[in-house]
Amino acid sequence: MDSRIEDFSCKRKTNRYTMLMLYLIVDVCINNIYLLMSQQQSYKKTKKHFMKELSAQNIETRYQMKKSMGKQKMPSSATDCSQNQKDEKIHRNAKIQDVEDQRETAAIHQP
Repeated sequence: MDSRIEDFSCKRKTNRYTMLMLYLIVDVCINNIYLLMSQQQSYKKTKKHFMKELSAQNIETRYQMKKSMGKQKMPSSATDCSQNQKDEKIHRNAKIQDVEDQRETAAIHQP
């Protein structure tokens, strides 16, 4: 099975082990789907062609979903989601800083 996956892989260089696991799961799933499809007598395409068809379908589905959502903002990448997390973190840090400032002010004014 490793040799089947190594021929055409979706792996990318990453420092996060969770992404590495995701790439491995996707590779195994694609391989299994291809094996099931190739068992059908009518399906005679190569794995490379199968992966191209699969990615084209994925792109088309995503395009249709974006189109149907209209002007609603849909996160297009992890950076859009992470920006919200950064904003929340800045807001939390500002609150913490306010509490610390209040404690310092109270400590200064105590006799």
